[in-house]
Amino acid sequence: MTQTSQMLHFVSHDNQQIPYQLFPARSQSGPATAIVLLHNTEDVNKKIAAFGLPECILLAVDFSPGKVNTGTSDGSSALSLQGYYFQQFIEHITAQCGLRAQDIAAGKGRYIVDAIEKIEPAVEHLLLRDFDAANVDAGNRLLLQRGLSERARFEQGDAFSPADLATLPADRTLAVVSGFYELFSDNNLVLASLNGLANAVKKGGYLVYTTKLWNPKLALMARILPRHQKGAFWLLRQRSQREIDQLVRRAGFAKVTQRVDGWGLFSVTLARKVR
Repeated sequence: MTQTSQMLHFVSHDNQQIPYQLFPARSQSGPATAIVLLHNTEDVNKKIAAFGLPECILLAVDFSPGKVNTGTSDGSSALSLQGYYFQQFIEHITAQCGLRAQDIAAGKGRYIVDAIEKIEPAVEHLLLRDFDAANVDAGNRLLLQRGLSERARFEQGDAFSPADLATLPADRTLAVVSGFYELFSDNNLVLASLNGLANAVKKGGYLVYTTKLWNPKLALMARILPRHQKGAFWLLRQRSQREIDQLVRRAGFAKVTQRVDGWGLFSVTLARKVR
């Protein structure tokens, strides 16, 4: 699997020292990819020309936790750093055992559809679920737009319901949980969900999960952003990496590797089902 350097490099521009990270090419003949942190995203191409970096595809970043929120030097769509790590894992899993994937709390599903859309060989089947009917409708429209409706489906489901979890197909090579468990503080609830998810992953299959390790806007979000459940405020449960890893292990998975951004905001972790 491709390994990602966490070393920060710096370039001088507009009297500022701007940090960036270099990522190895996805193929031996391809360019490296540089992730550059900028305070704003205007005149991206002019800034890129001024950097004098090695040959690369440059993603200009308007810094918000874990995100790459702008255009790129090669005209490709904006990516998230978290999504970059996620796609690396997807490519590895596809090469190992083919891709039959599921996400039990997918939101509108765009991030996982973006990740699997150009994977070769193509995804065999993708099952997406979400509690919110509006997200399910939007997700099904997305699948239709991307030409994936014959190999994917989006349905309503509760990621904490034993009855709903029991209806998951048991042939999955990948289960995904991203940006979800940190919304819930009860570890027993999370473990029960992980156990139900594990039952739908074949032995030797994989789990990819994300963890919000830190967020500088946590206090602000807790005060002003309402959650969809009973009008409560949106307070993240910041589990340590060890804590979420222990829950995943109790559900029958062994951790393989993880990626952490250079600022310790989030992690993306790969685990394999061993029992």
